[in-house]
Amino acid sequence: MTGRKECKGLELSTLSKALLLILPLVVAVLALCIGRLGISPAEVIRSVFGKITGNADLESKNELVLWNIRMPRIILAALVGAGLSVSGCTFQSLFSNPLATPDTVGVSSGTCFGAAVAILLSLRQLLFCSELLPCC
Repeated sequence: MTGRKECKGLELSTLSKALLLILPLVVAVLALCIGRLGISPAEVIRSVFGKITGNADLESKNELVLWNIRMPRIILAALVGAGLSVSGCTFQSLFSNPLATPDTVGVSSGTCFGAAVAILLSLRQLLFCSELLPCC
């Protein structure tokens, strides 16, 4: 016997599974609607389907805001959330502890040290300045 515990996992109902799939999509559509330039949910859905089928009106101000500003932010937020969930799952499975956190292996201390060194050496201008973005 290897001494490992068998994890049975959490059984979700069909309704819970459906909500876990549909709810992020609904929230993403609502996030596409909210902003300084209000766009109706019907127009967002029409724009998404128009982009998929190739019938999008990209000259519209709403279309430009939707596809050049809001959509990249939502996609990036989803990717960051997925990355954080994978890293949390990795920590928890690595230590076989459902309460494992980044400070368990010193990741938090390392990031604090790196931030302090960057502040002390004034690396802000080195890291954030380029020819496209003038430094203050």
